[in-house]
Amino acid sequence: HGADFIGLSGLITPSLDEMVYNAREMEREGFRIPLLIGGATTSRAHTAIKIAPGYSGIVDHIPDASLVVGVCNEIMDPEKASFYMEKLEKSNFEQKQRFEKVRGQAEYVSIEKAREKAFPTDWENIEIERPGRLGVFVFDDISLEEVAGYIDWSPFFWAWELKGVFPKILEHPERGTQAKKLYRDGQALLKRIILEKIFTPRAAVGIFRANSVGDDVEIYGEEKQVLTMVHFLRQQEMRSKQGCYYCLSDFIAPRASGIEDYMGGFVVTAGEEVEKFSEDFRLKGDDYNSIMTSVLGDRIAEAIAEMTHKKIRDLWGYGKDEKLSSEDLINEKYRGIRPAPGYPSCPDHTEKKVLWDLLEAENHTGVSLTESFAMTPPSSVSGFYIAHPESRYFFLGKILEDQVLDYAERKEISPEEAEKWLRPNLGY
Repeated sequence: HGADFIGLSGLITPSLDEMVYNAREMEREGFRIPLLIGGATTSRAHTAIKIAPGYSGIVDHIPDASLVVGVCNEIMDPEKASFYMEKLEKSNFEQKQRFEKVRGQAEYVSIEKAREKAFPTDWENIEIERPGRLGVFVFDDISLEEVAGYIDWSPFFWAWELKGVFPKILEHPERGTQAKKLYRDGQALLKRIILEKIFTPRAAVGIFRANSVGDDVEIYGEEKQVLTMVHFLRQQEMRSKQGCYYCLSDFIAPRASGIEDYMGGFVVTAGEEVEKFSEDFRLKGDDYNSIMTSVLGDRIAEAIAEMTHKKIRDLWGYGKDEKLSSEDLINEKYRGIRPAPGYPSCPDHTEKKVLWDLLEAENHTGVSLTESFAMTPPSSVSGFYIAHPESRYFFLGKILEDQVLDYAERKEISPEEAEKWLRPNLGY
C-alpha cells in the first residue's frame, strides 16, 4: 500500500511477543519503513530492549496517540530526521543500560523457598461461609438503570485524557469546564442508551467448592469431582525477613486441611451492541459520540462487574451486612477480591480459557476469546471471586525459570509456551 509508517498497538501482553516477531519479519523482508509502537501494555523500555534490536529501521515508542503526528513530521523532515534518529538511538541505549542495572540489582528466592513463606492462614479458626447457591447462574435481564448506579466515573475522564477524580474534577480550575461538558454529554448519551435499551448487558457467574493444591486450585462439581484446575503463580522477588511471597491459591483452604472452601468466577459484558452503536455514529461522521459510546460501554461493563460482585457477596452470605456508599464500592472497601487473568496477580491470559469452559461463558454471554485471549466484544470483564477475609491484590513481579518450568509441567504445556504467555514477568 506504499505506507510511510507502520504502527503496532498492544492492548494485552501477548501483543508484545507479536511486535518482536513483526519487527524481525520486517528486517528479514528488507523493510525500512519506520515502526511506531504504542498501546496499553507497551513501554519505552520494552521497545528499546526487545523490539528495536530486531529491526535496523526506526523503531520508536509513542506513549500517547496525540504525539504521533509530531513524531511523523520529524521523521519525514529531511532536516530533522538525522537529529531525531541520533536522539532515538541515545534514548534506546540509555533504556538498555538502566534495564541491565536494575536486573543486576534484583534478588530472587527459589520457588521452593517462596512457597515456604506463603501467606499463612489459621484454617481451623477462620470462618468460611457456605454460599446460598452453588453452580453457574446467568443474568440476562440486567437493568441498565440499576447498573448506572455502580459506574465509576473517574476513568471516564481519564479516557479523554483529563486526569482527576470524580466529582472533584468538575471543579478543577483548568480542566473543570471541559470535564463538565464531557459529563453532561456522557450522561445524556447514557440516558438515551437506558431509555431505548440499546445495549443488552449479560453476565455469567458461578460459585463452586474449591481447595488449593500447592499454587493451584481445584474446582469441584456437585459430587465433589474435579471439574477443572486453576493455575496461579507466586512472587519470587526478594522480600524482607517478615515478608510473604503471595500466590492467589494462599487464600483458598488447602485440600489437605479437609476444610471445604469455595471460589467463584464471572464473565460480564455490556453487549455487542456497543461496537455497533459506536460504528453507527462513526459512519455518520460523528467521531465524538462514537468514542463516547465506546467509553461508556467500558464503564458499563466495569459497573456490571461491580454490581454482580455485590450480588455474589450477598448470596455468599458475608456481604449482607455491608453498608457501603458508592465511593466505598469504587475504593473496594469490601471483603473479597475479583482478580482477572492477565492482570498483575495472575498475569497468564490463558487461564481465561478455564473460566470460559467452567461458566460456558460464550454460550451464556456471547463473549468469545481471540487466539491471544482478548475478549470480544471489548466492553467485557472477567475474573475470579475469592472470599478470604484477608485476600488482597498484589503485583506478581518477575519470576525465575524454576517456577516457569514447574508451571509448564502443572499446565501440561511446553516451557517455551509458558514463557510466551509470561514474557513480561520473566526475570531471566
